[in-house]
Amino acid sequence: MRFAAILILMILLLAFISGCTTGNAEIILAVKTTSAGQPLPDVRVSLTPENDNFASRLQNTDANGTTVFTIEGGKYLISASKDGYATSVLDEYFYENSELTIELTPIGG
Repeated sequence: MRFAAILILMILLLAFISGCTTGNAEIILAVKTTSAGQPLPDVRVSLTPENDNFASRLQNTDANGTTVFTIEGGKYLISASKDGYATSVLDEYFYENSELTIELTPIGG
């Protein structure tokens, strides 16, 4: 009887812990130029989690200036860079599917 009670408590604890974890989120990032508002292809975008549970993720934007990350919910440092443009860095919290637009400013233009 005591074993059954301990087993039930352990199952309830595991259910509680699993319910406290954040789920995955699909993040669509669009990168545009500030000068003309046009999409920027081949921008290097990195997502770095605040909690260090996994390494930074790097991707380039496609021909439409977008890239999609599937991540665990939480706070991230986002960096977008491309030759000829000032790098943009920002902090964002993601807990659900989101879309975010990042603008890059041309250097010397």
